Amino acid sequence: MINIELEHITKIEGDASISITVEDGKATKVHFITEEYKRFFTEALKGKSILSVPSHLSRICGTCSNAHVLAAIEACEMALDIEPSKQTEMLRALTMHGLTIRDHALHLYLFCMPDIYGKDAFLDFDENDPHENQLLHDAFAIKSAGNFLATIIAGRSIHAMFPAIGGFIKYPDAEQVAQAIEKLESVREATVRLVAEFEKCTFAFDRHTDYMALLPDEG
Repeated sequence: MINIELEHITKIEGDASISITVEDGKATKVHFITEEYKRFFTEALKGKSILSVPSHLSRICGTCSNAHVLAAIEACEMALDIEPSKQTEMLRALTMHGLTIRDHALHLYLFCMPDIYGKDAFLDFDENDPHENQLLHDAFAIKSAGNFLATIIAGRSIHAMFPAIGGFIKYPDAEQVAQAIEKLESVREATVRLVAEFEKCTFAFDRHTDYMALLPDEG
């Protein structure tokens, strides 16, 4: 029997460790341990103004803070029976798109791709190798495009300042919108190359999963 202990798992958001027991060449027991402790957000918000709730709750996570901002705003609006305008809903969707683009670049390039190429970290890719150099530049170009979209809409790519209960406190101007469109169009070829990288990947992680989600009444 062999016991394998990994105290610090890298290439993930957060802190975790894993303990694996191997018997006769097979893993017989696996314990995945998350090391997140109680942070008492519920207690911290008691007595605070409802207007401050989204900003406080964005601190739940750094990289996906804008998702927490928008979720908190939606919860507050439901409590106050506030119906956001179509424009507000569109701007919130664009904020989430910026986050999604940025986080996909983070996860697929920085977390996953080193394993595909047998490297410890994404920055170990060789700038002198034309293909690996292209991947390095693609990663940061896509990430930058997502960050820019979120920034012009929400004020920042993390811990957004502009989304608020009932709407937004500031809106992007025409020049910023044009710049965002240009940046997003400029990374289209990079995203196609990214899809091709994973399409030719020689390993896969597949398992049966039941996905569940809450949807608004209108679907």
